[in-house]
Formats: sequence, structure tokens, C-alpha cells
Amino acid sequence: MRDQAAFADFLASGACDRQLRRCQRAYRERRDALVAALGEHCPGAEVTEVAAGLHATVTLPERFGPEGRFLKWPAKAGVSVRTVRELGGTVSKDDRARLVLGYAHVTPTRIVRAARLLGEAAREPPAAPRAPKSAIHA
Repeated sequence: MRDQAAFADFLASGACDRQLRRCQRAYRERRDALVAALGEHCPGAEVTEVAAGLHATVTLPERFGPEGRFLKWPAKAGVSVRTVRELGGTVSKDDRARLVLGYAHVTPTRIVRAARLLGEAAREPPAAPRAPKSAIHA
């Protein structure tokens, strides 16, 4: 009974509503940071299922390569990503990477950094310099 009375007081005092509004503002800020950062660092990424909840589904443009190849790069950069495929969702017909990105416990600063690293993952590292076909000696 004590728990129920405490909860009733929590609701009646307005503290619950204030906490929910704080959470809504924080999550909206994080969601907006994610959408803006992906737009800047991963142009062409399709962000869906972001209107509600604390995750977004992101389909990356073709330049990021097939999902299997792309997934090697975020891990090397220290960015943890989950794919729609891993979570039992449908795979894109063209094998583009489809990610599920959670943002509930990530600061906007870290969200921007992660989006930047994902964008960098689209660029292959430069190829090793090739040895010349013939050597010219002075």
C-alpha cells in the first residue's frame, strides 16, 4: 500500500508529468541530432521509423556498398551498429545496408561523432601505393 500511495503522490504532484516532458525534450533533441548528422555526413541516407520510439531505421545509399562489406568499417571505427537483417527484418532488394540506430542513451555530441564515422566508412581507405612497373635509375 505504501508504494501505491507514493505513486499516487508522484502523479498528483505533477512530478511524473515534468519528468516525462524532460525525457521528451531530451529524446527529441537526440532524434533531431541523429537526423541532421546523418543528412550532413551520410547524404542520401533514408531515415525512417523515427517519428516515435528511440530508434531509427536507416537505409544507406549504394555508395556505402553491400551490407556485408560495409559492416566491416563501423566496427573498425568503434561504432556499434545493428542491421535490420540481424533483428529479423526484411533485407533491401539491392543489398544496401539497413541499420537500426538507437539514440536513447547517447548524447547529441556522440550521435554526431558516430554519424561522421559512418560517413567516413563509405570511403574506402586509399589503396596502397603501387610499385612502379619499371625503375628509372639516375
